[in-house]
This record gives sequence, C-alpha cells and structure tokens, in this order.
Amino acid sequence: MTYIVGINNYGASSIICDTQITYGQSGLHASYDALKSGKLFPGCIYGAAGDFDEFRKFIISVRNAQPIENTLSGFWDNFCNFVSKYKFSRSKSFQLLLATRHSGDSELYLLDSTKGSILNAGNLKTIGSGKNILDNELKEIYEHRNPNIEKYMSDEGVPIHSYPYLYCLWLMERVQGMEVSILNRNGVGGYFHFTGQTSTFEARQSPAVYVISESYPSRKEIRHWIFRIAFLENALVVDCPIEQTRLIVVDVCAWPQFNKLNIIQREQYFENIIQKAGSEQYYYFCGFGFLNPKKRKSVGFHFTTQDDYIINRKGEILDQNIKRLIEENFSE
Repeated sequence: MTYIVGINNYGASSIICDTQITYGQSGLHASYDALKSGKLFPGCIYGAAGDFDEFRKFIISVRNAQPIENTLSGFWDNFCNFVSKYKFSRSKSFQLLLATRHSGDSELYLLDSTKGSILNAGNLKTIGSGKNILDNELKEIYEHRNPNIEKYMSDEGVPIHSYPYLYCLWLMERVQGMEVSILNRNGVGGYFHFTGQTSTFEARQSPAVYVISESYPSRKEIRHWIFRIAFLENALVVDCPIEQTRLIVVDVCAWPQFNKLNIIQREQYFENIIQKAGSEQYYYFCGFGFLNPKKRKSVGFHFTTQDDYIINRKGEILDQNIKRLIEENFSE
C-alpha cells in the first residue's frame, strides 16, 4: 500500500515515494515510518510497492548476490539472471520500479513478482494503491506543466535534474492537505521523498523543506505546517519545527544489521543522527503549498546552495515576497 512515481526526463530519472505502510489481516492499521526506495546496486535505484516483508527480503538477497566489483552492465546482467532464478512467493506479491544506467542513459523498468519479468516502463510510471486517486492529476501535470520546468530551473540557475522536488511539493500538498484522509484510507501517507539518477550517478535527494499553509479568517490568522525532509547515513529524518517533533526512519534494507543493535547502540546511532541534522545544510529546496485545494492558485519555491534561506530553522518565514504570495492565495 503506497504510491511510487517513476519519472524519466531531461536525461535523468527519479523515483518518488511516500512512507506509509499498512499491516494487519485487513490492512486496517497504518504507520508512516517505512522506507521503500533506495540504491539497489551500483547503477540501479528502486521504489517498492506490495508486501513489505517480501520485497525487503528480495532486496537484501539481490544485494548479497552481487559481486563487490563489476561494470554497470555486469551488475545489471547479474540482477536479471538472479531474477530469472528467484523463487517468488505465490501468495505475497510486490513490484519494483527501477531506474538503471547500465546502457549509458538512465531508463525506467518495472519488475513484477507475480510474473518474474522486467519490462521497460517508459518515461512516467506509477505503482501502488494510490494510483486510482492520484494518477490522472499527476499525468495532467506531467503533460502540461513539465515543459515549464526547464524554464523554472534555468531561471533559478539550478541543474535540470533537480526537477523532482517540484513533484514532491505537489504530492506533499495532497498527503498533508485536505485530501489526507482519503489518501490514508487508500494506503498513501506520511512524507514524500525521492532518489535521483543521471547518466553518471545516483543519489538520495538533498534536504528539502515543505511549507503547507491555511487561512483562518475568523481569527485573522494564517497557519503553517512545516516539514523538513533529509537523509543522513542510512536514515530519513523528518523535522517539524513548529510542532518540535522529529521522526527518524532507518533504511533496514540498506542496513539489515540495524535490527541486531541493542538499545544502547541504537540510542548512540540516533544521537549521532540528531547532531548531524543540526549542523548540515538546512535545505536545498524550499516549496510552499496550500492545505485547501481551492486555494492552490500558485506555488512558490526556492533553491539554494548559499545558505540564503527564506525560512529559518524555527519555521519563521523571512522573505516578504513569499509572505505576500501566501496572503494573495487566500484573497478572494
């Protein structure tokens, strides 16, 4: 139960994921602290949907079967051979959305455990339980807004492969906005993040801040919900500065040994993460969205590598133009 988006454009691919998983016999219970994407092996990244335990076992097995050194095409050939021999469960299925650069260019592929096949996935592919709710609007945005992204990037002096942050902003508006209840009921929720790939490298996203706003006219108040998404070592760290909460989600597929740590070792690991989170770059991307779909007249965003932040670590918006944009969105 999830929503995974794979996009290939401008010579780069990205795999965007939420963090919700459902469990229990009827799938009625949910948590929002699961990582379902990452680096599968050199030259290949993934996003997974389906049975969490089953795809986690498969991913760990794939990594253990790969040699320490190889060419990118060699890693991919080994993977395809591994898939052809792997005994997939008949009762517990999953799909992997893959981006690979073994051919020299980044391309999307789909692995379906029910078929044991790996097929080319084109330039836009989604998997997971959120497809029926989100696909139509996503495809419309992809087809009609996508040509403008290059101009956005050029105007900001930002590498074009940074475009997935804008899709994450769109998804965060929905999963943290008024659509949250219906999305959660359909297995989509938590926090969207991405792993990117060009023809020369793959990497987790840089730190991003998402500001979701709503107006309360009777109180003459505009309220903001702020989410900082960042990766540190083998963990996703989500900070909400106004609520003063922090969520740390460990990538157990990348670091299976985490489950073997004792309480003291885990506390030391989390303390190290917390210290690093306070000293690293606050954000590379900051995006502004709106809780109410009727108020989504425009979006604002800011890329920076110079620490010229328009919002500080306390959640205070510093830029007057952004404040004005938010206010204008709520004007009739």
